[in-house]
Amino acid sequence: MDNEAIKWALAPQCTKRGAGASSEGCMFYGNMVLIRPTFYYLWRLPTPSRLFSLLRLAKELFMSKGRLEAFSDGVLAIIITIMVLELKVPHGSDWETLFAQYPKFISYLISFVYIAIYWNNHHHVFQAVRRINGRVLWANMGLLFTLSLFPFATGWMGENHFAALPISVFSFILLISSFSFSILMREIVKIQDKDSILHESQQKNKTIITNIIYFLGVVTPFFSTTVGLICAVIPGIMWLIPHSNIEKSLADS
Repeated sequence: MDNEAIKWALAPQCTKRGAGASSEGCMFYGNMVLIRPTFYYLWRLPTPSRLFSLLRLAKELFMSKGRLEAFSDGVLAIIITIMVLELKVPHGSDWETLFAQYPKFISYLISFVYIAIYWNNHHHVFQAVRRINGRVLWANMGLLFTLSLFPFATGWMGENHFAALPISVFSFILLISSFSFSILMREIVKIQDKDSILHESQQKNKTIITNIIYFLGVVTPFFSTTVGLICAVIPGIMWLIPHSNIEKSLADS
């Protein structure tokens, strides 16, 4: 009965919402609706059971994915801002001066596309997430840490006109970012309901292929910077389109 009470308390919508809604039927908490009869039911439980149920309810309320998404969005926005600030205004008004900035612009463009891909995938995944826990929070922080290294690698790669070591370091950051996102997905899927679309949306084969290409991007620049740069770009093209299963599930819901 305790589990049922928690489910009722976290009902996704209130049947009395609308013109005829009253404060007697429900109470709103962010995007969640708390049904008052549920609290009445909890209050009538014996004291130990009541405390346990209320603690579980409080955990569900305050372990909200909304704060995680807002924090992640803010960090990614700051990362993009730092990267674009590396694009300095050319000291001249001729084409030659402008063309001399192309390595920095291309480096910024590649990194921007990757940040956009991670933001889109992060957004779609958390649209389907129903609950999170502390492990998910830390896994998300790990992902943000790896993504926060992009401005450094981007600036270094552009400043040195795509030299071997900067490309290798950039590819390595792409590789650990991919690992971090996989860890985040694993921790999220662990605690979702069995019928969650996230169980079917893990593209393991595609992720393995991507990581192999990233690894080649770490090694090959020392033999050919062109091949190394291509290895850094190809996975970005592969991941431009979000997973169709999640897209369809969100569209139908």
